This record gives sequence, structure tokens and C-alpha cells, in this order.
Amino acid sequence: MPGSAGTTTARTDLLRAILELAADVARVGDPAAVPPPLRPYVRMAKRVPRALVAADRAGDDDDFRALVATLVGPEDLNPAEQLWLGRPEGWEEALDALVADHATATEEADARRRLDRDRRARVTAESARDAALTEAADLRAEVQALRAATEADAARAHQDAVRIEALAAERATAVRSLKTFEAAHQRLHRDMRSLRDEVRDRPGPAPGATEEGSAAPASAMVDPTSTPVASAPAPDAVDAPPSPTPAVVDPPEPSAGAPVAPVVDGSPLDRAAVAAAVDRSSRAAAALAASLAEVAALVAEPTLGAGAPSSSSSTTVPPPVPGAPTRPRRRAREGGTRRVAPLPGGVHDDSAEAAAHLVRLPRAALLVDGYNITMATWPGQPISDQRQRLVAALDGLEARCGIDTTVVFDGVEEGVGRGPAGSRRLRVQFTAEGIEADDVILDLVDGLPEDRPVVVASDDGRVRAGARARGANVVGIDQLRSLLG
Repeated sequence: MPGSAGTTTARTDLLRAILELAADVARVGDPAAVPPPLRPYVRMAKRVPRALVAADRAGDDDDFRALVATLVGPEDLNPAEQLWLGRPEGWEEALDALVADHATATEEADARRRLDRDRRARVTAESARDAALTEAADLRAEVQALRAATEADAARAHQDAVRIEALAAERATAVRSLKTFEAAHQRLHRDMRSLRDEVRDRPGPAPGATEEGSAAPASAMVDPTSTPVASAPAPDAVDAPPSPTPAVVDPPEPSAGAPVAPVVDGSPLDRAAVAAAVDRSSRAAAALAASLAEVAALVAEPTLGAGAPSSSSSTTVPPPVPGAPTRPRRRAREGGTRRVAPLPGGVHDDSAEAAAHLVRLPRAALLVDGYNITMATWPGQPISDQRQRLVAALDGLEARCGIDTTVVFDGVEEGVGRGPAGSRRLRVQFTAEGIEADDVILDLVDGLPEDRPVVVASDDGRVRAGARARGANVVGIDQLRSLLG
């Protein structure tokens, strides 16, 4: 039996060709001859599934079916369509059997299509899974490699930290030794000056006063002001105070040919003892100068391995020294309101033109890292000569530019002093024992008004970074040299 009017069935699917032909005949034929089930669809431009069901019902009209049969031959029809069109006895049972077979075949074909579709989907999913597994394995290997690299970097960082800590302690020890040697050096020089003054200022004896064995040959006398050439004494000779010697004076000018015999507290002077004492002091001073030079080289060039940078560019920050004075508490001014002074267009911040512009800013203050500059500029000279040359050069810069200048040295001469005579704006400052010039310079930056331009001259990484964080301009050693001339 035909299906419902709104759907197609296995029957209409099996009879589709003959039913479509019947619908077309009804649309182009005499409307009066069209069976009633097809009349609602005659004027439709598009064939709808309901028209096929209506055409199946219209097949009950023998005249209409005969009209359709004139337009098609048996060879163009399948067995089911031949039964529908010819309608022999028992055609309905035979057609129902064909429809059932067709439905079964259709279901099997649909099942095979679904199976093929599922199989393709499974293959696609398996391929995606394999790709995901491969990618996951690659990612795991990459993570393991990164973890190994991170662990290796951490191990190297730990080793570097240990080495930096050791070098920092070595540097702190060297700085303390430098200060100790410098203090001893100054004490020796004071003793030598005092001895020379006593020898020069003492009155001489009466002409002709002599004592057997008291006169020493001229070759045995040593000029206290001459440079000693004797070998250095043992190390304990440097730290030991000078041997006590009697007060020594030179006599006044005697008459020509008169023997000279200086006296000490009324007794004739033992020139050999004086010469030996002066010689010991001279040799101790020479040994101390050599030791100071070695300490200066150690401070200037810390051992960081082959190709290590010099102290002028070192960024190592030594840890606090046990028992040393506590550093002054620095106000937390990083990120404050001070701003780096701008440069003219086209001027690079590491150029000599930048330095020349900064030192001429109104109300500008220049802070100089003393030994960082001197050890890179005059490395072979004594520490005191380095200081004097830098102070003199900064005094000339202050005279030319009028900039307020403070130079800070690590040293035993704690306090603040003025520059050479006539200098109004140059200050020379020495740090207290256990306090580094780095910290004092950064404290000075913090202590200046925030609306005042500040220029810090140093190649020390810690000083430069701290000064920039506080809004100060930074110039390097080469830039300062270009200003000093």
C-alpha cells in the first residue's frame, strides 16, 4: 500500500522512476484527466516527496496508468515498476516482497556506509592519537632537556656564587690590608721626618770636641732624604716600630778645618748608630712601598680567571666583614623623584660630549669614585701620588666648569677635607674603616636635593647601577679623562 502523504517509503523509493514519470504526465496533460490525488501538485514548479506518494495512489486510475504506459517501454522499468504499471494478478504481494527485499538491501547498504564512515573516523582518530603521542614524547624529551639545562645552570650559578663570595672576601681583605699598610707607611714617614728635624735642629758642640771612636767615616753616613737601595728587611721589620735612637743634631758650621763632633744631650753623637737607624727606616719604607704596590695590584685586578676584568669594571660586592663597623643605613631612594638629566639631541650617553654637557648643568654635583679612577689611569704609581694627581685634575675641572665636586677614597684618613688651596667646590672624602667608597657615593646621591642634577664618575658596575636607580647621570673613566685633559 502507498505510504502516508507526507513521507516517502521503501515502496516509493523502489517505484521512484515510474512515479516521477506519472507526476510529470499529470503536470503537462489535460487537467481534467488528472486523477484527484495528483491535482494539488499539478501547478507546483518543484516536485516534492508528497507528489510521489500521490502519484502512487493515482496509479489506481486505469486510464491514467495506461497513459503513462504509452510513454515508457518495459525495458526501462525494474520488476517492481512493471508490476505497478501492468498490475497482473497477485501483483501486490509480489510488489510487497520486492519492497521488503529493497528495504533490507537499503538497510544493509546504510549499515555498510555507517561502518565505513566509522572505520574512517577510527583511522583518523588513531592517526591523531599517534601524532599526539609522538608530540607528547617530544615535549617530554624537551622538558627533560630543559630540566637538565636548568639544573646545570643552577649548579654553575652556585659555583659562581661561591667563587664570587670568596673573591669578595679576598677583596675586602685586600682593602683592609691596603689601609693597614698605608697607615704604617704614613707612620714611618712621620718618624723619618721627626728624625730629620731633630738632626737638623740640634745645636753642635764646641769646636774641637771629639771622642775616640765616635766619628764615623763620611762613607758610613746615609742621607735620610735619599732613595734607599739596600735590600728589604724581614717582614717583621715593617710592623715593628723604629729602634729607639738618641736625639741627634748637626752642629753649626765650624771654622775651616775644624773637626765636627755633634753631641747628644751633652755627649758626642754616635754617627754610625744614627746612620744605621736611618738606613733601617729607609729600607722598611722601601719594603712597605713594594708591599703597597702589590696590594694595589691585587685590588685593581682581582683574580677571576683568565680574561677577568679589572677592578675598574668589577661588579663584585663583598659581604659584610665580621667585626667591621655597620654600614650607614641608606635611605631607600631608588625609584624616587630624581630624574636623569636629558642630553642634547644626537649626543650619546657614553660620549665625551655627554660628559662635557653634564658637568656644565646649573647646580650640578659631581661625585667621583676615587680609586676606581686612579688605579685605571695611573696604575703603576704609588697610591698617594695617584690621589694627588686626581685631586689636582679635579681642581682644574672645578675651576673651568664651576661644578661642585666630591671625590671619595677608601682609606684610613677618615673624614672630609678640601681640595688644594683656593679650591672652593672640591671636597676630598675618605671612608671609615670597613666602609667602602661605593656605599658612601650612593649615600651622597641620596643626600642631595632631588631637583639637583647629579653626575657619578665610575666604571664600577655596582656604583653605576645604584646611581642610575637613584636618577643620577653616570659617566665612565674615559669620559672623565676627556674632561680632566
